[in-house]
Amino acid sequence: MKKEELKNKNCSIWLCNNYTEKECLEKNLEKIFQKASSEVRSVLFFDEADALLQKNPGGSTVMQRVIPTLKNLLSGVLSKQDVALVVVAATNAPWDIDPSFLRPGRFDFKKYVKLPDENERIELLKLNLEDIPNHITDEGLKRVASKCEGFSGADIQELVKLVCNDCFLSVIDKHPELSEIAPDEELDLKLLDPVTAENLIACVEKRIKASVQPDSTPRYEEFQSRWSQGENRCNMNMSSVQNVG
Repeated sequence: MKKEELKNKNCSIWLCNNYTEKECLEKNLEKIFQKASSEVRSVLFFDEADALLQKNPGGSTVMQRVIPTLKNLLSGVLSKQDVALVVVAATNAPWDIDPSFLRPGRFDFKKYVKLPDENERIELLKLNLEDIPNHITDEGLKRVASKCEGFSGADIQELVKLVCNDCFLSVIDKHPELSEIAPDEELDLKLLDPVTAENLIACVEKRIKASVQPDSTPRYEEFQSRWSQGENRCNMNMSSVQNVG
């Protein structure tokens, strides 16, 4: 579901992806949980969650306080019947997550999102290019997608961003006065040279590589298998409890 569709359904989105200011992280988490739970409907999304839900905080006394606080916030908010709040976390390193965050009542459901196949990469390219002037045909999209085997959604987003930056610099070369644009002003996208399939393919071949190593796939699949087995056992136990009496 796209962000716009969630907004149309009176659903607020809260994105957390900056955990560098650890000294105020505890208070910030409490504040964002309070705001998110006060909405009619809301989604709270933790990106790069392994940095926050870490298994071994090491010698950081701040993280040793933050982790229990986050566990209490999750257990408290998600147990309330009158709060329509969905908490989602994404990570590329599930093995670094503290297992206690994955128990029922916190992050109950786990989903392994595989790398996109060619058709999915085409759709991701379309999504990232929809507001960008381009001269890319369906056949061109297919050629680019075939070159992007092993790319994640973030890799494809970065690919389009790099090519757009090149187009922007090309515009500046042609129109030096545009370099004086204030930071809060937006460049008219119509001034950009249209992106071509050749631009994207050249960037893939020379400047950007897949961020996920091919040999890591078996490790992800192993974790998915362990999660699935654990959830099946949990479902069986719950069925047994419901059937008693």
